[in-house]
Amino acid sequence: MRSRQQHNNPLPVQTARQLLIKQSGGFSLIEILVVITIIAVIAGMVVLSIGEDPRRLVQDEAQRLHALLTQAKEEAILQGRIHVLQMKEDGYEFMQPDDEGKLQAMNDELFRPRQFGGNVTVENSEVDGRDTDKAPALIIYPTGDISAFRIVLANSGARWQVLGLSDGELQVGLVDDER
Repeated sequence: MRSRQQHNNPLPVQTARQLLIKQSGGFSLIEILVVITIIAVIAGMVVLSIGEDPRRLVQDEAQRLHALLTQAKEEAILQGRIHVLQMKEDGYEFMQPDDEGKLQAMNDELFRPRQFGGNVTVENSEVDGRDTDKAPALIIYPTGDISAFRIVLANSGARWQVLGLSDGELQVGLVDDER
């Protein structure tokens, strides 16, 4: 009779292992994912609040100018036309002479007028060894020839230069203060 009563017992018999699993108090997958998401959002906000490094902005602008000058030199050779880089204290524009010989700003996507970002300015510029009051006009001839020049961009203590050497090579790099 006793075995019959145990057999008819509606309560399930739980093993010790099942009881330990229910009482362990571990985290569910959903809880872990929620915590990871919160950490990711907070990390993203910290990165955005830090902002861009002003020294990196000077480097980026100098490298962009170098790349555009290299491209303008190639375009002048391919098109057989003069290209002119007109620097300004806070930016620059590429120009070409029109049919009447007047310089006109190039407004295509690559050679459009540009403003420096992040308070970057032209600190110093020289063409053929002469100071040009921060606003030189560099002529790039259809042969690819270009005057020797040095343009120094600066912001928050960082200084980068773009150089045009007498052999036509273009370089970009940190300013060497021993000059």
